Amino acid sequence: MKDAYEGVDIRRKLQLRQNGVTDTVTAQSNTSHQYGLFYHVRGTIAQSNLQLTPADPFTQSNGYDYLRSIRSGMCEHELVIVWTLRDAKGVLTMRCASPQPFAVFTGTCPDQPANRELGFLMLRADGENVESNTKILILNHAESLFGRG
Repeated sequence: MKDAYEGVDIRRKLQLRQNGVTDTVTAQSNTSHQYGLFYHVRGTIAQSNLQLTPADPFTQSNGYDYLRSIRSGMCEHELVIVWTLRDAKGVLTMRCASPQPFAVFTGTCPDQPANRELGFLMLRADGENVESNTKILILNHAESLFGRG
């Protein structure tokens, strides 16, 4: 998408895989910006290779004020998060990588109906050229956190 914001080009490529999808997002600009990429999951985090610590609530609006139970951490290489799915068998494994370090935020937000919650994962990076590669895999419970990808 050319000029997603003034002077910012964003490209997203989704590739179907045998057991999931690969999501590649790139953002390019002549000036530095902060980019956030959100994923919502009907489930809870079962495992992660990154130590996440409690974080203060976001104060900006545009939906950030609905985010709860926020945890955060900084990732230098690859993030692996395994979700236990609420309404399906198996687990959802997300492997997120980027050429530059990125901040990670997790927590909950309202679902539909509003008395239920979704889990969320937000990847945030700053820069002129930002890239994120996420492999989203649906796996059965017997497969290892770091075994497939």
